[in-house]
Amino acid sequence: MSIESWKTFFDVGALILLFLTFAFGAGILITGNVINRGQEVRLRQFEKDRQDSDLKLAEVQRDAKNADVRIAEADARAKGAEAQVAAAMAASDDAVAKVALADARSAEASAKAEGFRLDIAKANESAERERLARLKIEEKLAPRLLTYNEVNGVFQKMQPLGVQKIDFFLYPNDGEIMAIAQQVASSLQGWTVKAVQPLGGGTVSGMLVEYDPSDASATSRAATLVAALKDCGLTVKGPLPTLPTPQDKLPAFLGNGPIDASIRLTVGRK
Repeated sequence: MSIESWKTFFDVGALILLFLTFAFGAGILITGNVINRGQEVRLRQFEKDRQDSDLKLAEVQRDAKNADVRIAEADARAKGAEAQVAAAMAASDDAVAKVALADARSAEASAKAEGFRLDIAKANESAERERLARLKIEEKLAPRLLTYNEVNGVFQKMQPLGVQKIDFFLYPNDGEIMAIAQQVASSLQGWTVKAVQPLGGGTVSGMLVEYDPSDASATSRAATLVAALKDCGLTVKGPLPTLPTPQDKLPAFLGNGPIDASIRLTVGRK
């Protein structure tokens, strides 16, 4: 190759190198600017992020302070609540003690009330016994009396059986015996009643009905008479089939004889 060719080659090469130098220089400038702009963006973003972080840190610190205040307030409230709980527990213990004392007093009062109740029950029981005893005494001392309805009741029961003779043995010198005998006699309307007073008293208590068993009508009437008088609350024994009594066996008596009826009613003391 000639010298001119080499020179041309080197001239061309120099131009190419110059172009490449310029191109690479421009590339360096362009890429440097791009890089610088990216760094500026990142720096601005970093600064913004830092500022945001500072703001958030400040908010966190503020929240932390507020939280500390709230925690302190909560601690104070908790201590106050603990004090109230302690006071409530003390009051509860006092209330329990008062309730226990009230229960004890109530139990004592109940025991006293029960004692009073028992005393009252005993007193009532004693009073009731005394009342019953008094009633028995009064009943024993009270004269035997038949009401109008009782007299009529005896009459109604005896009337269907017909009438007959009846002897009344009345213990003497006793007005109560005479009164009840008259009431019984008034219930035997239509009957022939003969009343005598045995002398020397007698042993019959209440009333005694005797009859002659050979007289069928007398047997039925005697049984009905006993039942009717008992229904009136009178004490009546019999009827006993002990008649007739021989005349020589009869006691001495005041009144008109003879004593020969097939039914006999002896009225003794109550």
